[in-house]
Amino acid sequence: RPATPDSLPVIGRSPHHPAVLFAFGHGHLGLTFAAITGMLIAELAAGRPTSVDISPFREDRFCALSKPTGRRVGRGPVAKVD
Repeated sequence: RPATPDSLPVIGRSPHHPAVLFAFGHGHLGLTFAAITGMLIAELAAGRPTSVDISPFREDRFCALSKPTGRRVGRGPVAKVD
């Protein structure tokens, strides 16, 4: 099951392609969160404000994790620290 390093899903609009909406990374809770995620995506698609603050689910929260830290993120190789 797809999951993110912080165990929160990614929900929102692509910053590079505004017609693309993200709703993935729910891990084992996909079925549990399907209804609310569907409602949020429908609100985004309709151009309405979301009924729940989706800022904790932004895709850009991983930008800091992609920088070399010396820590393992996911299953990839450990990044080097200079």
